Amino acid sequence: MSTCLQIFLTSFQPLVKFGSDNDIQFKWLKQQLAAVDRSKTPWLIVNFHFPWYTTDPNSYKGNECMRQAYEPLLLEAGADIVFNGHVHAYERSYPVANYSRSEPCGIVHIVVGSAGNDEGLSATPDGWIDQVYHKTAYCTGCAEQRQFPDYQPQRCFSFQPNENPGTGYCPDKMPSWLAFRDTGFGSGTITFKSSTEAVWEL
Repeated sequence: MSTCLQIFLTSFQPLVKFGSDNDIQFKWLKQQLAAVDRSKTPWLIVNFHFPWYTTDPNSYKGNECMRQAYEPLLLEAGADIVFNGHVHAYERSYPVANYSRSEPCGIVHIVVGSAGNDEGLSATPDGWIDQVYHKTAYCTGCAEQRQFPDYQPQRCFSFQPNENPGTGYCPDKMPSWLAFRDTGFGSGTITFKSSTEAVWEL
C-alpha cells in the first residue's frame, strides 16, 4: 500500500495547447489518474511550477489555459493538494474549484516558493493584486474582455469572471478562496498521519 501518489507536471508547453489532441501530458495524466486505486492510495498530490491560484500581481490568473483544461481531471480524480512554486511567497487556499469554495470536492492549493531566491520575494513592496488592482494596467479590462498576458509563452486564454461584480477583472479584496498568504522566507513539510489525516507545517 502506498499512502501517497505524487504526480509532477509541466506548466509550460510552448506551441502545445493544454488539453488538445497533441497534448501528450494531458493524455498521460488521464491514464495515470484512471489507474489510481484510492482505497490503496488515499492521498493524491499534484505538483507543477506555475500556480493556478495566486494573488501575486505578476502571476494572477496567469495560467488559465492549463487550469481550464486540467482542473476538471484533478477534481474528478479527487486530488487532495496541489503544490506550486514560481511566486516567491507563501499562499494557501481553502478547497477550491473554478475560483469557488462551493465545490464539495475542491482542491487545496499551496504556493510555497519562498525558500529563497536572488530575485527577492514576491508581492513586495507594492502588495498583492487586490491591493494594487487600481494601478495595474492588467486589471483595467472589463468583465467581458479576454486578456492575453505577454508573459505567457502559450498566450493563455486568461479571462475569468470576477467573484466581486463591479470591480473589473481583478479583485479589490482578498479572494474568498484564499485562506492565508505571507511574504516571508520559509519552506514546509507535509506528514501523512493516516489515510484521512495529513499535517502541513510551514
